[in-house]
Amino acid sequence: MLFYQMGNGKLIPVANRGTSRKEIKALQNEEWVKHQGGICVVISYTEPRAIYFATKEERR
Repeated sequence: MLFYQMGNGKLIPVANRGTSRKEIKALQNEEWVKHQGGICVVISYTEPRAIYFATKEERR
């Protein structure tokens, strides 16, 4: 699942593990994610799917 972590630490599921990179990019551009500073990062990868996690912290 793709999760978004709220300011209170609560996780909100956003997308399934099978979500494509294109869809992930689209989610990253969603206004509510941008507003919260959400960035999607891969936290676990199992062929052929990845589990993504949207974090409040910006990763460079």
